[in-house]
Amino acid sequence: MTAEDAAAFTRHLVALEAAADWSAAAEAFEAASDDLRTPRGILVYVFAAVALGDAARVERATQVAIAAQLPRGDRVNAARRLAGGGHGTAALATLIADPDIFRDDGVLTPLGPTLRLVQGALADKALQAALQTAWKRFANLAEATPAPTEFAYAPAAPLPGGAPGFSLEIRFADPAMAAEARALRQLDRQFQATLANDRVPAVSAWHDVFVNDMGQIWTPDRRVIRTHRWPLLRQSRLAMETAPRIPEAIFAFNEASNFYHWYAEWLPSLAWYPPGRTPPIPLLQPAAPPPFIAESLAMALGEALPLISAGKAVHVGRLLVMPAGLPWLTRFDAYRPMLARIVAAAARAAPGGGPRLLYISRGGAGARPLANETEVEATLAAEGFEVVTFAGMPLARQIALVRGAACIVAPHGAALGHLLTARPGTRVLELMPVAPGWRDPRFCMVRLSRVIGHRHTLWLEPSHGAQERWRVDVPGMLGALRELLAD
Repeated sequence: MTAEDAAAFTRHLVALEAAADWSAAAEAFEAASDDLRTPRGILVYVFAAVALGDAARVERATQVAIAAQLPRGDRVNAARRLAGGGHGTAALATLIADPDIFRDDGVLTPLGPTLRLVQGALADKALQAALQTAWKRFANLAEATPAPTEFAYAPAAPLPGGAPGFSLEIRFADPAMAAEARALRQLDRQFQATLANDRVPAVSAWHDVFVNDMGQIWTPDRRVIRTHRWPLLRQSRLAMETAPRIPEAIFAFNEASNFYHWYAEWLPSLAWYPPGRTPPIPLLQPAAPPPFIAESLAMALGEALPLISAGKAVHVGRLLVMPAGLPWLTRFDAYRPMLARIVAAAARAAPGGGPRLLYISRGGAGARPLANETEVEATLAAEGFEVVTFAGMPLARQIALVRGAACIVAPHGAALGHLLTARPGTRVLELMPVAPGWRDPRFCMVRLSRVIGHRHTLWLEPSHGAQERWRVDVPGMLGALRELLAD
């Protein structure tokens, strides 16, 4: 067999993956000779085994992945899919077959959330605890507490369980989504219970620490204070001796440069910042932060704070840190003045509001491609929806459009972070591609709606393959939308 034969066979497997013909993909792989089995083909086989749910086949696929010389990105991807399917031991075995994977800076970003999935999928409690302990020791995690500061959030009473007016409906046409719907409802109950545990936000400080552009914080003796489940980057250890030093900075770190995580989580956490402070306190960010960070800071605080790139290492005398994330927003009055400033600034910059019915298109975004988005857009346009794409649009106009909408339909994506400043009670239909292992992180928009008080409907569709290709059952989706609008 030649390399061309192997490449042709891999293309065949990928085509079967795209069609979600998992039985044909698994059978073709198992019948093939070893010299036709490329890393991409092995990944398809793992995906197929998980999708088919056959324990014996999952075991065979795991053994293939363990024995293969997989690129580390593919190995992490295989482990994530196994863990997402509930095969925690198989996922862990796939990862540790290459022990150096934990020292490879090139895969540390996907490795962090994958390890969380693996730990959650392990049935053996002792193995769970051992993985947690091994991780703490391997990552050299510090046991430390930040110091209090002179800064404080405005006093606010809690809203246990979320804002009034929230509702959640989950709809689907594919019967296979029934189990996913039950699991998502359980996630909502868990989040509601989390919100009932009152927590008071406070601004604290770490003294004499280093920060890098992955959002890691560590001490001069290399004890890691903050990380996303990966050890301190080798480049950062080497950069410590020549790291620039700044006396004070704020850690509000959008390491993924993702609009949702910035706008709905990190930006509200800055509600304590005193506008007009002289001199302003700089904000640490990765290199080349996206424009929406400076734009949103200017609207929220009346000024765009200086942004400093952390690079591989920056040494900070006093690093201000604060809690970020949706559970903290239950103390909503502490954040209300900032959110009101954002809304007012957007209205001034983009007067005129927008349509009552709004569809936010992903505009052919590469991740999670929606195969029939053109059909979805045409159908919604016929129902009176205005189709918009936020890419390249000024942030103030985006905020004004969402603020003026009574109903928003959108595929799952970062643009739904705008629900933070939408009018409470907005009707939301989120088109959700479902893939193993991504249930919890994709539930973030529903959590945001619970905190703000929107009426949220999820439309579930299965997605397939490494690229998560999916399509919407338009008649079914339209029925769910009409119910949402009529209610």
